[in-house]
Amino acid sequence: MNNEHKPIVEGQEKDGGESQEEAEIIAYIDGPFGAPAEQFRGYDHLIFVASGVGVTPFSSIMITLLYELKKTETKLPHKSVSFFWIQRQYNKTDYMNNIFKDIINEDKERIFDLNVYITGAQRKYDPR
Repeated sequence: MNNEHKPIVEGQEKDGGESQEEAEIIAYIDGPFGAPAEQFRGYDHLIFVASGVGVTPFSSIMITLLYELKKTETKLPHKSVSFFWIQRQYNKTDYMNNIFKDIINEDKERIFDLNVYITGAQRKYDPR
């Protein structure tokens, strides 16, 4: 990971001479590198973002996490797991529904945040 980017703090000027307020969150986004399921275990906070059929590799991660939740006396090493899936058609979400239901039932620590966004209209003149 390249750490050359530093947050701009209050009173400091950026290139255009404008003063910026302190950055509250620093996020480094890098990649993609290989399969997304390769190195998710080493992080406290997991954020998965997928669209359409791009959810497929993340479904295997979610199934793995679900399996670990179902183990007796096992607590996941993660503090939070946020999952965002952007899907055009509602009827395509059936693919993950059973996994989501099981995770909701097994998530005693409430570390999962599951989000599905439907972006396509459901009917011809549907304003969604």
